[in-house]
Amino acid sequence: MTENKKSLPHRYFSDVLICEVLAWKEDRNQMIHALMKQHLPTQTLEELALAGECLTKELCKRSTNYKRAVERKTTKRELYGTLNLLKYI
Repeated sequence: MTENKKSLPHRYFSDVLICEVLAWKEDRNQMIHALMKQHLPTQTLEELALAGECLTKELCKRSTNYKRAVERKTTKRELYGTLNLLKYI
């Protein structure tokens, strides 16, 4: 995500959000391993689940916005391509 700060994906998926998701993933992996060993308090599981739910909602929202932006960009390109072709007719 660091290649171009003005790129379309970067506008919808900030470095902070990506870092939060990666940190949550690491916590989740540790929890899964602890679950297999049965050394995990219920409150910790609830906190992890709630954090994951919040991140999932944010990712879904941003994914939807990103998909719409890509569709708009594609539509614009197609429209401009058609207009350019019409100049030659």
